[in-house]
Amino acid sequence: DIILKSHPGDAEALGARGIVRYRQKRYDEALVELDAAIKADAKISSNYYNRGLVWEAKSEPKKAIADYDADLKLDPTDADALRNRAAIKAAAEDHAGALADYKAALAIDPNDPDTWVEMALELSALDRHDEELKAYDQALQLKPDHAWALKDRAITLLDMEAWDKAKAAFLAALKVSPNDAEMHASLGEALENLHELSGAEAEYRRAVRLDSKLARGWLDLADLMAQQPGKLKLAIGLYDRAIQIDPKFAHAFVSRARAYVQDEQPAKALADFNHALTLDPQRHEALIERGLLYYRRDDDAKALEDFNAALAKTPKDAVALYDRALVWIDLHKYERAIR
Repeated sequence: DIILKSHPGDAEALGARGIVRYRQKRYDEALVELDAAIKADAKISSNYYNRGLVWEAKSEPKKAIADYDADLKLDPTDADALRNRAAIKAAAEDHAGALADYKAALAIDPNDPDTWVEMALELSALDRHDEELKAYDQALQLKPDHAWALKDRAITLLDMEAWDKAKAAFLAALKVSPNDAEMHASLGEALENLHELSGAEAEYRRAVRLDSKLARGWLDLADLMAQQPGKLKLAIGLYDRAIQIDPKFAHAFVSRARAYVQDEQPAKALADFNHALTLDPQRHEALIERGLLYYRRDDDAKALEDFNAALAKTPKDAVALYDRALVWIDLHKYERAIR
């Protein structure tokens, strides 16, 4: 303010006052100051960068990108501008554009572990998982206890069904974040797929102890119980708990429907399949299983409708093709069954 009294058009002082207003969350005033700063001297890159921050705070991503572009024309080595622009592109699902910006930022500043993790997420979105894992490794070389990198790397290995590696990765991540309920549930999933069922159950129970509102944890525990002799009623109760926590959890309705089928409660199973498909019409496995339920109830027309709908989504699904063939045989349409 003192400088501006004697030099009203000082671009640096106007820019500095603009960033103060930004930090005070007085965004409209910040824009006035930064506009004036840029008008006074259009070659100060930081004023464009700071105005980009204001536009982001005002939820104006296109205007923010325009200012980051202007900043980078004046200062191509501004890694912060590249990172911010990348984050906006990522939010808009321009994953290739975001990846390019993160790579450019890392070429300037390769020692920022968070940027390696952000880049890994974009590689994940592009299904480039081997490169994604290498990016996590780079982050962890820079910061071995980077909780975000440890967790996301483990989740990627789980998604890749690399069960042994996922188990090891979750154990390492949990040393840093021992109270992360989601990770305990995910470790349980890895253990279950390794047929370490007692370990899996312990992890699922630990997950819901840490977070009693973790619907996924109750679902995982219920799925495990449903596989064990004499524990079907217990499993149904656990599915109930998951659904109470998250009434829009389509997966839980499908799983509870399966349990009702096993428990010979077809009306409740049908209601759950119907509700799951209302919540998520794209769940082709629910269509197949509901179709099979209709078939067992001698409702061939509805069974065919569900199998056809499932095959419209996944034309080569062997289960749906087989089940539909059973219906054609029932209807004495053998040529269709053979095809």
